[in-house]
Amino acid sequence: MELNTVEQRHELINEMIDESFEFMQSVADDEDDNDWGGAHVTWENLVALERLIRTEEIFLDTFEEMGHVRTYDRDEQEVFISVFLMEGLNAFNETVFLDRLEHTAKNLREWNFRTERGLEFEKKFREKIDALLRKYQGLYDI
Repeated sequence: MELNTVEQRHELINEMIDESFEFMQSVADDEDDNDWGGAHVTWENLVALERLIRTEEIFLDTFEEMGHVRTYDRDEQEVFISVFLMEGLNAFNETVFLDRLEHTAKNLREWNFRTERGLEFEKKFREKIDALLRKYQGLYDI
């Protein structure tokens, strides 16, 4: 699983959204609705993460565009761009995105899926969420 680009991370989240929705539908009629509840909460968290990854893409696109702005003072431009990166993208990642990602991981760990299918769902999704956590914890100098 490659997570080096924002597009790859976005694709992973979108795949997980689809998979969690499919799992949620497959257990919707089960008598014990605990696994459905866990899948639903996971799905909601993933939808929120998908919106945040789109925001990350906007940050990165803006950062790239800022590098193309003509200026008389290249040093001043670099200071401005670094402020945007450090104060904007790092703060977003550290205070918003990682918080939601850690919340999603905690929900998966603590949900207590009950069926064999539910436990498989939890294991598969925790591995992917943990991989995203490791990636984002080192991505923007945190």
